[in-house]
Amino acid sequence: MNRKTERMMWLTIIIILFLVIFYLSMTPGNAASTVSSNSLLKQLQTVIEENYYIEPPSVDELYVGAAKGMVSSLGDPFSAYATKKELEDRRNSLSHSFGGIGAYIGIEENIPTIIRLIPDSPAKKSGILPGDMILEVDGKTTEGLDLDTVTSMIKGEPGTLVNIKIKRYNSKEPFIISIKREIIRVQVVKSGKLTDKIYYIKISDFGDDTASNVKNILTDGAIGYKSLIIDLRGNPGGYLDEAINLLQYFFTDKMLVYTKGRNKQFNETYYAKNNQFVSDNVKIVVLVDENSASAAEIFTAVMKDYNRATIVGQKTFGKGVVQQIFPFKDGSALFLTISQYFSPNGYVIQGKGIEPDINVKPYQYSDDELATIAILQKKGVLYQFIQKYGANNTDILFNKIKQYMKTQKLQLSDQSLRYLIYQLSEYYGEEVLFNLEFDYMLQKAIDVLNEKNSQ
Repeated sequence: MNRKTERMMWLTIIIILFLVIFYLSMTPGNAASTVSSNSLLKQLQTVIEENYYIEPPSVDELYVGAAKGMVSSLGDPFSAYATKKELEDRRNSLSHSFGGIGAYIGIEENIPTIIRLIPDSPAKKSGILPGDMILEVDGKTTEGLDLDTVTSMIKGEPGTLVNIKIKRYNSKEPFIISIKREIIRVQVVKSGKLTDKIYYIKISDFGDDTASNVKNILTDGAIGYKSLIIDLRGNPGGYLDEAINLLQYFFTDKMLVYTKGRNKQFNETYYAKNNQFVSDNVKIVVLVDENSASAAEIFTAVMKDYNRATIVGQKTFGKGVVQQIFPFKDGSALFLTISQYFSPNGYVIQGKGIEPDINVKPYQYSDDELATIAILQKKGVLYQFIQKYGANNTDILFNKIKQYMKTQKLQLSDQSLRYLIYQLSEYYGEEVLFNLEFDYMLQKAIDVLNEKNSQ
């Protein structure tokens, strides 16, 4: 995503509006069509206001809906109209700092559910647990709401209270937990030593300061290592310029990526300057999966095209388009797809994704084992054990779940049960930098680098 100055954005909008007005003034048929469209919207508003069976939304809400509908008619999942609040939420999601409670939330069986707690966060201190279902936020039901809406309700000014009504599996009645919001800082770049020769860097997204955070690691903790593993699995992307900034550390005098769109003013080419400081002798593996997207795919494509890294994992998501933010006077904005990315070799990422050099499949359950796991999930057994014993107490979980399955005559091999517990600890437990037991992609990355280092 490009971050242009607001002045340039408004200049572009003014020029486009001028051209549209000029065109309409010269083409009576199109002008009549525009008047007809405006008249249709007004007629719809009148009919709704006079006849809807309950109190209808306000005029502003109706027109927000109309704006969203207009953009959705493009059929582009990446273009969207955002209200002022939605725009702020989007920017906060990539700023890595916001007012909140410090909990990851997901939708489980159509109910917003606590997934994981950030250590030492307000949520962690409050006694809320992974698996707790969120029924209400400050007295407002969460039924039927999407994840972004629920998350927005929980976030707020640091120092303010949020009251969350919780349903817990081992509690008969729902109860309310009051949590004081604090500034939550999300660490999206994490790293550590894997072996004496291999250093590991996990990048969760390409938001504010991602590249500079990686640079600090590369010039500090990773110094002296012969090999790097850069883990982009699950990385949804973010800002294009952060990916470009990161690529600068690995190349000199190279074309990195170029973009093309219908409007030629958005065609750009990005080059590596003289900022390389990672030696060409350092061997690199980039880990990707089906959730690696956008800026993460740009980074991967460039490293692959120049044979700078071995790509290990699964085929990536396939989002290779650029969105521009066009702001409006009321604080809302239009996220509009303006161009698509091309790798140095001219490869189009959009809709295709990037095939890894080495494809590694995750652990596979049998169909019968998947049926067993579905039963355990439906009965809420996994949540109950996680809440009672903790998601990171893997040995206890193994014994307790195995005993329960025996009483219920459910079948799961010991290997599959251990993998299930590994998944539970990864998803619900306190985050661990890496776990080699079932991480076959990371195991393969280590094998690749050990082989390269021995040559």
